[in-house]
Amino acid sequence: MAYTSIAVSLSSLTRSTTIAGAAMFCVFLLFYVVWNSLGVIFRLLGEREFLFFDTVTYTQEFQGQEMTAERRQDWTYFITNLDPGQAYNRGLTFLTDVDLLEQGSTTSTQMFGGELPIYLNDWFSFMILLFWIVVPLVIALYRFDRVDI
Repeated sequence: MAYTSIAVSLSSLTRSTTIAGAAMFCVFLLFYVVWNSLGVIFRLLGEREFLFFDTVTYTQEFQGQEMTAERRQDWTYFITNLDPGQAYNRGLTFLTDVDLLEQGSTTSTQMFGGELPIYLNDWFSFMILLFWIVVPLVIALYRFDRVDI
């Protein structure tokens, strides 16, 4: 639904169906190639301490022993979770597989000092999906109202 909303919005912003199709293909590449690589890119930049890409050190309990590990900064998790495909997967996990959700949350909460940021909770993925559905449709409706067909 989110990708359809984006496609309708792109179609309303272009004069040609060819350009709209090419733009949608670029959006597909953006979300499935570029956006999915952002987590790895942020981690590599953090390991090299490039500009403001520092890593955060945390302690994690594993089989009764405390271990020190590193993770990316909070804002990088926010950016990577804005992907509509990622939001859909997290929402599906929230609705269908509670046991897997609890295991993933335990590990994640240890990474963030016992409490997940609001944007990493699985229910927040519905807000992200709502954004990707509503905002492009509002843009498309605004554009359709302003253009002579």
